[in-house]
Amino acid sequence: LYRAVIFLALCFYTHISVSWFFALSYIFYALLDRQSRDNSVKVVGYALLMALPILISQFFRLKFIQLAGNNTPGQFYLQIKIFDYILASFGLYLAVKMIPKYRLLISLFLASFIFLAYPHRFFTAEGYIPVILFSALTLQFIWEKLKEKRVKAKKIFIGALITFILLISPTLFLRKSVNQAEVGYQIDWVDPAFSGLLFAKGSSTWFPWIYLPTVDIIKSSSDSREVIDSDINIAGIILS
Repeated sequence: LYRAVIFLALCFYTHISVSWFFALSYIFYALLDRQSRDNSVKVVGYALLMALPILISQFFRLKFIQLAGNNTPGQFYLQIKIFDYILASFGLYLAVKMIPKYRLLISLFLASFIFLAYPHRFFTAEGYIPVILFSALTLQFIWEKLKEKRVKAKKIFIGALITFILLISPTLFLRKSVNQAEVGYQIDWVDPAFSGLLFAKGSSTWFPWIYLPTVDIIKSSSDSREVIDSDINIAGIILS
């Protein structure tokens, strides 16, 4: 119990959204498992008390945090791995059929909707955790269904399936500017991480046309020996 409290409290000091993702996972797990309810509530409650200093600080700076998050161009830059989501959908079906066994996966899935306000994080980043776990559950189901077949054939099939997921998995790219309704899209039939590494191609969430003019203003208005300070932490990191 104490270790869970400490780790969850530390999450609040390291990441503003992942911490709430795990906290909500505890809450949903408490709703699904009566035996663990008291401990789950205690973990969240004690962790929030330990994280109170940083939570109070974030509360008074909430408008700056919202400004930084809502106006980031990468907010609507999505990579959706189609095959992974197909596997995950079946894994979710399996988990719902056997809720007592897979309460944790269901809890993580429900908690992941906290990222829905920031689509990039929901579809492509932290919200992708349940997709990975449900996909693994589907692969485990396939493995067990093939256990009566020849072992060598089973290993070859699963190996080919994992290779397809890692290297070939088709990816749907969606892009939308913050203040525009039009959505651009394309499909990459080879995993973009693999093709980008192999052919030194790809895209980036680095937007120099936003940052570099600010850098020029700072250079022209300051001395090289001066220390530049910003009230918005993310701006200081970017401009450094």
